[in-house]
Amino acid sequence: MSKQINLATLIVVLFVVILVGFATASTLTIRPNGQGYYANWTNVGYNSSSEWLCVNENSVNNSDYLVIWSGNVLESFLFEDTGLTNETINNITFYFYAKSYNLTQYQFQSLIRVNSTKNILGSVKNLTSNYNYYAQVYSTNPATGNPWTVSEINELESGMKSTQSVNGGGIVSQTYTVVDYN
Repeated sequence: MSKQINLATLIVVLFVVILVGFATASTLTIRPNGQGYYANWTNVGYNSSSEWLCVNENSVNNSDYLVIWSGNVLESFLFEDTGLTNETINNITFYFYAKSYNLTQYQFQSLIRVNSTKNILGSVKNLTSNYNYYAQVYSTNPATGNPWTVSEINELESGMKSTQSVNGGGIVSQTYTVVDYN
């Protein structure tokens, strides 16, 4: 009798382990791979008119970056395809490695460009004089209110908008997007 219970227990444990393995979320990092609709920040340290090359590194490179000194200026990038097909997107998080240009505080917002026409802004980020990562999480597509689809992620255009026009400027040295999916 104990062999039957042990075998049944083993089968249940294996089944649970398999289910948990399938239910575990994965993440994928996508980076800019082209210039978006907006190209209004200033390229510093990179010998190209392709501004996205200043912020697409896997490892941060603070010798090239984008800078802005005034408010209401937009910059956007196209992103790599995910390679995903029909996975469920749990959320996406935009990351920016940024700081203020001088010792005063500066602000910017993340930007999503939807269907090549509509701009959606994230919360205001207050930059400090030291580089920090700033994040903007979207559990759903803010344009639709529905969960993200793989095709929406593959067509993603995003970037940033400066919001403060006095007291210095802002620098963005790296940006990327993390896709959380099942």
